[in-house]
Amino acid sequence: MTVSCGVNFTLAVGENGGLWAWGNDINRNLDRGPTVPDDTLLQLQIHTPERVFKNRTQGVALRGVVAVSAVYRHSACVTETGELWMWGDGHWGQIGQGAPQSQNNSKCIPRAQHGGVGVAMVSCADMHTLVLTADGRAWSCGSGEYGKLGHSNPPEEQPILDFLKFVETAALVAGDASTL
Repeated sequence: MTVSCGVNFTLAVGENGGLWAWGNDINRNLDRGPTVPDDTLLQLQIHTPERVFKNRTQGVALRGVVAVSAVYRHSACVTETGELWMWGDGHWGQIGQGAPQSQNNSKCIPRAQHGGVGVAMVSCADMHTLVLTADGRAWSCGSGEYGKLGHSNPPEEQPILDFLKFVETAALVAGDASTL
């Protein structure tokens, strides 16, 4: 079982590759969609694990999840076929969906946004996300403050994944103000 703990919530991959979530959903990081009203924090508490869906309205659960990353504001996972899914607070563009925005439901990031290659791993930090593709290339999106995105863009938001010019990247880790 793979587990990633955010601030006040947890994501876990079950034995069958299903993704489960529980805890506090105040930043929409548990993929509960628009079905939960925002009027009370009590309604945003999940005390028992619930499935994460790729299409909640049709009841299609995410399957084949092999990697997961959870932080304070957003979440991400990678499937065995190399799909990258992200959701939650995207204020700084850290969920890679084109513009600084939030996403209540999990959304697959098109392969074209990461060179047409499947994703091998993902690492989320509070305001940015790092992605490693199967061919060893690193990509980043979100806040570029302190140069943590690893490319020459100014410290403003980078709302789509941008290629890092590293050679033979084997692993990566996103920290609050850094990237390794």
